[in-house]
Amino acid sequence: KVMSPKAETVVLRIDQEAKGEGNQLVLDLSKKTYTTATEDQVVWETDVMTITVSKANATTNANNYLGGDAGDHTSSRFYKGSKVTFAPKSGITVKSMVCTATTANFAKAFVESAWTNATASANDTIVTVTPSNGANAMEAAIGGTVGLSQIVINY
Repeated sequence: KVMSPKAETVVLRIDQEAKGEGNQLVLDLSKKTYTTATEDQVVWETDVMTITVSKANATTNANNYLGGDAGDHTSSRFYKGSKVTFAPKSGITVKSMVCTATTANFAKAFVESAWTNATASANDTIVTVTPSNGANAMEAAIGGTVGLSQIVINY
C-alpha cells in the first residue's frame, strides 16, 4: 500500500515525539555569552530562558570567573552561597537541562546543591536537571564551587 507524503509526515512527527525529540537551545558558557555581569549578579538572557546568578550569601562575587573573561576562562563558575535561577519564558516548558561541568567535582557540587522545582543527577561531568514543573522557574542554592562550560535546554 502506498502512503501519501502527508501521511508519512504525520507518522514522522509521532515518532519524533515518542523519542523525546524537540526544541533545544545550547548556551555556551565558555564564551562571553552573558547579557550583564556585575559583582552581585550575572544574567544570560535568551529567547527560551533567563538564567540569573545572584551573589546572595556567597563570599565571592557573581562575576568573578566567567567564560571568555581574562582570556583563559573556559567556563563560568557559581560559588557556594550563590543562587542560580533558571526561568523559562512565557509559553516555554522545559523538559530537561543537560549541563557540562569542567570537572566531576564541579558536577557533584551542582547536583548536591539545594534544588527548588527540580532534581539533578550526574554521570561524570554531565549533569541532567529535570524540572518538577517545566513551565516554572527552577533554582539551585549552590553548595560548593561549580564550573560549567555548557547548558543545553531541552523544551
